[in-house]
Amino acid sequence: MTFARFALTLTYLLLALTATSQIPTNGLVAHWPFTGNVNDAHGTHHGNANNIVPAQGKMGMNNTAYQFNHANAFIGVPYQSDMNMSAISMCAILKPNAFYTNTCQGNYVLIRGTIGSSGGYFHGFSDNAYNNCNAADTNLYVFSVHVGPITMPNSAMQSNTKVHTGSWYCVVMTYDSGTTKIYVDGALVNTTTGWSTTIGSSTDSICIGKFPWGGPGFPYNFNGVLDDIAIYNRALTQSEIDSYCTNAPLIGN
Repeated sequence: MTFARFALTLTYLLLALTATSQIPTNGLVAHWPFTGNVNDAHGTHHGNANNIVPAQGKMGMNNTAYQFNHANAFIGVPYQSDMNMSAISMCAILKPNAFYTNTCQGNYVLIRGTIGSSGGYFHGFSDNAYNNCNAADTNLYVFSVHVGPITMPNSAMQSNTKVHTGSWYCVVMTYDSGTTKIYVDGALVNTTTGWSTTIGSSTDSICIGKFPWGGPGFPYNFNGVLDDIAIYNRALTQSEIDSYCTNAPLIGN
């Protein structure tokens, strides 16, 4: 086979793979694949971009992700009523480039409302399970989840998986009927049961990449690259999480 024919065959195979790659759609509320814009590929939850830069995604292709490297870099998503839900899955393909190490060390991938508020939910990482707000340790950052007006120790809502800069992760966090789960690269790394409240409801918007209500003292900005984010109104199954982690990085490549 000549090189030209081989290259053409490879191109067709890649195009076919991309065309058939899709994430689970049952219960999908919003999907931001970040393929050249911040629009919702599933519905109308289109974002408003602020100080983000097009970047290479997990598969190494240009303009298939966005880099967040500014204290005021974020995507705002206006409120719609279907952001209120009784169960949820928050999914993200991400690569941290640096840690936010100022007071309380929060790194917010996605936040709705504030932690502990009715209708609120959070996807991100910090070292708060190990240190106080005034002592950052970049060797102890772990993924964490929070939903609704729930009061529990930080350690109960965080994984044991350490977060490292420069590495790609597929992180899925689910909540249903009092149980939260955290999956990292398809592996279940944390389960917490006994949450005695519901997520609740509000008219809050969604913010991707920082905590917009924290003011200059508590921006909790994410410093890194986001390839894909999706939200569902139910807890995904293990096989669906595997499908998301496999297919999400291929969309748009």
